Amino acid sequence: MSPDLEVDTQALQACVRPLLALSATVRAAHPPATLSTPRWATSDAAGALATATGVRGGLLATDLAGAADRLAAVVRDYDEADEQIAGRLRAVR
Repeated sequence: MSPDLEVDTQALQACVRPLLALSATVRAAHPPATLSTPRWATSDAAGALATATGVRGGLLATDLAGAADRLAAVVRDYDEADEQIAGRLRAVR
């Protein structure tokens, strides 16, 4: 019998740690803006850009961490479902 769907949970699980590491890297690279700029005509624009970049970086980091969490949950759910089906098949035999 050939399965219709085969999931390599180890390969999926191996993706979780790099996603979390990338999330941490992005978060560290985009700390909240604390600019001390001279009062030039472009100072307000530079401050707004720094703030927007920090916000977007934080959102991206949150999305990456969320993807890692969802991926880990998928792996757990698949392994649990696989074990339940295997248990049912053992009971039938």
